[in-house]
Amino acid sequence: MSTRSGIMIFKLQLPIEVWERVIDHLWEDYPELFACSLVCRAWRARCSFQLLSRVFLHSRADVYRLAKRLKSQHAYREQVHTLIVRGDPKEETRKPIPQLGTLAAVFAASPPYAKDMGIWHATWQSSLIPKDVFLHLTTFVAVTRLTLAHVTFPTVLTFGRLTSALPNLQTLACRDVAFEKKRFPIAFLAGPSTIVDFNMLCGTPMDEVVDFLVTTAGIAQGLEELRVAFWDPAPLLKDLKALRVKQLLQAASDSLSTFDIRFGGVDLDPAAASEAINELDLSTNSNLRDLRLTLQVLRVPPEGKPVQECTWLYTLLSRIVPEELVCLSLEFDIRDMKTETDPVAALDMVSMLLTSGLSSKIDALLTDAKFKNLQSVYIAVFCATRGVLADEDNWSLIVQPRFPELNKRGILHTAVDIDLER
Repeated sequence: MSTRSGIMIFKLQLPIEVWERVIDHLWEDYPELFACSLVCRAWRARCSFQLLSRVFLHSRADVYRLAKRLKSQHAYREQVHTLIVRGDPKEETRKPIPQLGTLAAVFAASPPYAKDMGIWHATWQSSLIPKDVFLHLTTFVAVTRLTLAHVTFPTVLTFGRLTSALPNLQTLACRDVAFEKKRFPIAFLAGPSTIVDFNMLCGTPMDEVVDFLVTTAGIAQGLEELRVAFWDPAPLLKDLKALRVKQLLQAASDSLSTFDIRFGGVDLDPAAASEAINELDLSTNSNLRDLRLTLQVLRVPPEGKPVQECTWLYTLLSRIVPEELVCLSLEFDIRDMKTETDPVAALDMVSMLLTSGLSSKIDALLTDAKFKNLQSVYIAVFCATRGVLADEDNWSLIVQPRFPELNKRGILHTAVDIDLER
């Protein structure tokens, strides 16, 4: 404590762990991290760690700066976890990415240890990216995940050559990937694919990508994990046919072990729901072990109109090959509900989707001897910090009495999950 002009001034010394935790929370906010790195020497080290763990490359100059830094401090090479080549820094449109060719050439001899690579908001212009980029990318052996978000390729062949260039690629994630020319290659010659996980990140149809995975390259036949619509916008149940999820499920067949999908429009009338649910036919996926369904709930509870129960849910679960299923997750996403909605009313609405009668049928189905390996049934509500916050105890009181046999077996779990970013 000190005094100045008769005023007492308290010097607050925060523990190092506190401001390091705050800096870590900014891991996705590049401008804020950079600003914090300029505050003082004590903050610079932590900020530099986060800035290097997720590197955005907006130009060739960014690539050269990264190369210079990694050369001067060889230990930094292990800190780079994600490389993102972004065409438009503002993420408003798609722009050329000549820096991708520079990145591949500069680091071909000694690439960083990044496991994730991304191309965002970009247009692949062959005139700006040398043809040997694919050869150089074969040295990026650490990369196991490739995310393509809002990217336009000249041809499907270019897309295919990129995915096959990374020798240890396991996860391919796509959002709104487009092509200037729709023509497919007559033949696509590549070694056995290492891709075992495909993420269709939102509800935007990508016919050319699905055709490539299923038919041209035959990648879908070896998929072990399939995820649909982790990002917004989520598709509606009645529109799943446009995403061609069924083709991916059938192609994956008995290689698929995890299926994770999020969709809205779940309160369809029985006739429409019966037709829509055919797109989620899991009867050929005989080795499915983990099924995760996230159902997006209406933004505003309907007035004077009954909410249709999810009768299609029983149909979906009854078609599963039950012997290998280990985990089932059912999550109701209320993050988009109007903030003024009463939390109790929100849970009442969710409970109308999962009525006592429907729950009883599902409870009997999942406790049948055929589901002998089922170890966990997780039924949750997904909230946002700035939205409607449901009470976990109230949710548990709604769910547990409706699934008495699952609860008796000790495999029923309820929760209220909270999205800290919204």
